[in-house]
Amino acid sequence: MKKLLYILLSGILAVSLVACSSSEKPADSSEPEEASEHEYNPDGSIKEEDFLGTWACGRATITIDGSTENFDGVNDFLVVHIHWGSSAFEAYTWDYYTYFDGEALVDDGRGVQQDLVFSEDNENSPEITVLGEAMAARFDLTEDGKLIWTDFRNDAGAEMEFEYVEMVEPEAEAE
Repeated sequence: MKKLLYILLSGILAVSLVACSSSEKPADSSEPEEASEHEYNPDGSIKEEDFLGTWACGRATITIDGSTENFDGVNDFLVVHIHWGSSAFEAYTWDYYTYFDGEALVDDGRGVQQDLVFSEDNENSPEITVLGEAMAARFDLTEDGKLIWTDFRNDAGAEMEFEYVEMVEPEAEAE
């Protein structure tokens, strides 16, 4: 199970490195720009569903899969999970509990940041250290379909533009 997780995370890392690479075209290019697969709605509005999916930039991935968490007995908050691998044996994670304000996903203080440290022998579960609680963040979509993460406590996502990643389901193994 751990090997499958490591293989999956390695694949996401490889895809994210490609996603954040520069794709500038020469200024005199007469080719039309390719449209992003993850665009605004035809009427130009942004909907909560537009944020769903996996987004990548460098060693960081953002997953917004539609799962919700209920804190106050009334509102369901959309869970935004961020995984940022700092090395083969350490990663940072953030879990934000957001609501859609008509323009962006917003967490006004329910987020948690953790540090995960894995042992080199892969025998133990990761050592988990909570680095921050009551984290606040905002997630915006740009006109060209990129996701911007604004972390209000430590500015972790500064100058990062996350691109939508099409995830492929693994095929079932033949028995």
